[in-house]
Amino acid sequence: MKLFWFFLYNILFYPLVFCVYLILALANSKIRDGFFSRFRSNTSLKSYFDSVDKSSSVYWFHAASLGEFMQLLPIIARLKESQPDAISLVSFFSPSGFNYCESDLVDLKIYLPFDFFWTVSKALDIVEPKKIIFVSYDIWPNLLWSAKRKGIQTNVFSAVFESDSNKLFQPIRSFYFSLFSSFDGIYTVSDSDKIILNKILGGNHSVTVEALGNPRYDTVYKKDRTAFKKDINKNDIKIIVLGSTHNEDEREVLGPLIEMLENDHDLKLICVPHETTKHAIFKYQKIFLKNKISATIFDGDSVEKIPDDRIIIIGVVGLLSDIYTKASIAYIGGGFSSGIHNVMEPAAAALPVIFGPNYSKFDEAKQLIDSGAGYSISDGSDFKKTCSELLNDSEKYNKASAAALGVIVKNRGASEKIFGALFYDK
Repeated sequence: MKLFWFFLYNILFYPLVFCVYLILALANSKIRDGFFSRFRSNTSLKSYFDSVDKSSSVYWFHAASLGEFMQLLPIIARLKESQPDAISLVSFFSPSGFNYCESDLVDLKIYLPFDFFWTVSKALDIVEPKKIIFVSYDIWPNLLWSAKRKGIQTNVFSAVFESDSNKLFQPIRSFYFSLFSSFDGIYTVSDSDKIILNKILGGNHSVTVEALGNPRYDTVYKKDRTAFKKDINKNDIKIIVLGSTHNEDEREVLGPLIEMLENDHDLKLICVPHETTKHAIFKYQKIFLKNKISATIFDGDSVEKIPDDRIIIIGVVGLLSDIYTKASIAYIGGGFSSGIHNVMEPAAAALPVIFGPNYSKFDEAKQLIDSGAGYSISDGSDFKKTCSELLNDSEKYNKASAAALGVIVKNRGASEKIFGALFYDK
């Protein structure tokens, strides 16, 4: 059956994906950057590995984007502690991962080569990795199958599976069985993910399957440690952060927010759109100006330099996690479109977290809701009601703030478990 899916993927499916990708690249500059950079990936690999010690252990990590890279960071940090001479290669699919990945722990970063079997086979011959480790998802069949054929160990951690996933139904299940059964080990976020994965795999497999958690909790805990010193009994600031918002989020929440700003002159707002292009920034500003509200665009390099103006629009990348520590409530974007962005960072800053209805793939969002720290809204009026209750009921706010911290603390420790499973378990 694996042979069947290999031929179908290579003869029909991936060539079609490649053509669609090419068309999108011609129309979108961000996609175009990633697409054409992939033609140079194997050249970059050859240039780097021609000059390194051949006896070094090479570990190839693949992260779809920046969010997955943040899950990976504590794992690479532990690797460098235990094996200082090991080489960490990190590949990305998205330009937002490749362009904003900044860490001395990474020896080489590349765009993932195109998943043609001859391209990835050549890449593996150049790199000769000891292991290939995928983060969460974005698993490319030819890379996985080629590694299996060459005897290279493969793992994926922070894997998530939905209870209503189409992966459970034939013939899609057959394809995913051919994929997941090729791994040496799969480490899911939760026990429920593990149960669903075992349903896909059935009883006839040799894959190690364990539920080990999400290492990003460790990342945000260490990064926002100052947030744990926050006095959660105080509710004396009224600053709402819109973090990583899409057009769909803005259509839902900006109208109600403008009403709130008009009715409460103590309320302040910091807007951080997902895309910090000039077009996105000026679109935000235009909406406020249309309602006769002045907004300041900030493009500095530190939150300490953000002026004390009533409405701030952030025009740079990399400040959002620090901004959360200055705020009282966070709205996280993506929930009205492709899926919510990172809710852990605002939770680590002791903030109640609000997001749209598309959160089912994110266990951390479910935990925040269950604890009383997270709120899923269905529309703008729901958003306004939730914000008003939190801002005007100090007891409710304080409970939500404490619960947000509790979710982060409760889930710490996954990094050590995953590291042990990846590098010490046989």
